[in-house]
Amino acid sequence: NGVSTSLTFVGAVPTALSASIGDLWIGDGAKYNEPFKGSIDEFSIWDVTLDADAVTAVYNSGQPIDLSVEKGNYDNEGDLVSWWRMGDNDSGAGTTVTDNEGSNDGTLVNTPTFVVDTPPNYSNYALDFNGTDEYGDCGTGIGDALGDNYAGSLTVSMWFKADVIQAQRWWVDTDGCIHRHYELASPSLRLRNRQ
Repeated sequence: NGVSTSLTFVGAVPTALSASIGDLWIGDGAKYNEPFKGSIDEFSIWDVTLDADAVTAVYNSGQPIDLSVEKGNYDNEGDLVSWWRMGDNDSGAGTTVTDNEGSNDGTLVNTPTFVVDTPPNYSNYALDFNGTDEYGDCGTGIGDALGDNYAGSLTVSMWFKADVIQAQRWWVDTDGCIHRHYELASPSLRLRNRQ
């Protein structure tokens, strides 16, 4: 809703991303069997920290905006690395979720369902994950785009509706296998650095 919320960081605070991040998974935690159950939409990554005014503009009173153009207090269109509209560029069909900004198209694994947003504002679709085995694999492109040992700022934004808030449900994960990776998980909103 555009309101600042604290986030707990678990693990050693990183000074840089691992040289080998691995695949970006949306809706699951790669090596862990605690996938997200619910809908995710408008998943985006910037290579800067968005200020409070920009975050409020992105939220736009609950109506997504076009992140590829400047609007009001949002002037970070040039800092946008990737933006998955979760079906809007794909007509809500198929096995791919297109990266609207970068070249990190995701492959949908085990057929998450495109659902119609209600009400359909700027966004028409979201992806609904079953909480069992569905996710989007966006490959290693984020790590490739940021470069090895990236030590700059990042902002991650998404619209979500969780059907279940229990245990640890992974919303997004960069799986570095034996390398460092990062997870965003519920129910306590935490960012974890695993090595």
